[in-house]
Amino acid sequence: MSTFIVPVKVKNSSNEKEANMLGCSSIEKMSEMFKKYGYILWMHKQGCPRYEKGDTIYMYIGKPHQVIQFKAYVEAARVQATAEELQDFTWLTQEDQDKQIQNNCNDKFVLVKEIEEEKQSCLTLGELSKNGFPNPPYNPFPKGNPLNITDIKELIDYVESVING
Repeated sequence: MSTFIVPVKVKNSSNEKEANMLGCSSIEKMSEMFKKYGYILWMHKQGCPRYEKGDTIYMYIGKPHQVIQFKAYVEAARVQATAEELQDFTWLTQEDQDKQIQNNCNDKFVLVKEIEEEKQSCLTLGELSKNGFPNPPYNPFPKGNPLNITDIKELIDYVESVING
């Protein structure tokens, strides 16, 4: 099993064109979806690693927040979405929604924990960099792809100590 930090581009806007790949137009919407269903379906992006059942996912919320906000695990990989599972989402286009329903291109991320706001200050890019995060702060996620941190024990131990501390 692997451990990833997954960048999440979330806009604090209700503008559909600015919605991210999850269809969540805000962090609050993503949190609502996790609370309502206990999971989200994450559409696999070409060029990203393939997740496997049991992988750990730390969801890193991008600018302006730049913190790890959610811990999840992969319950299932390459699953097909149903229209019912996607009914609350705001999609970029109808074509994107249809693709996610028709193709087995989704990974099921089950929420383990939404990190409390007071702990998030310890999970900023600056703090992660002090504890083993390998990429420079000006380009933490090349091409917006997840970062496999399975072999960076110092970083995983730090993140877990904050989450569980």
